[in-house]
Amino acid sequence: LSTMLMKRKGGAAQPPMPTGWLPVVGHLHLLSSKSQALKETFSRWHEEYGPVLMLQLGLRGVLVVSSWEMAKECFTTNNLAFSNRLLSAAA
Repeated sequence: LSTMLMKRKGGAAQPPMPTGWLPVVGHLHLLSSKSQALKETFSRWHEEYGPVLMLQLGLRGVLVVSSWEMAKECFTTNNLAFSNRLLSAAA
């Protein structure tokens, strides 16, 4: 997982983030309400940015993991790093 992260200015490692971010709404305007278009958007981002990327949904950053291998690594190898995250509104 750490090899998937890229360096940002300031030294903090962050996953890649799609272009098109807007203040306040983040990437929400890029997400369609139609499920097929939404699948195509995430497929395109997976091809362009890889299996791990960061989205800004409103004022909250969201880590998107789109491969089984990376998801397994998040919940096994790096489980302590993810266990202290804030709960989402959906949780």
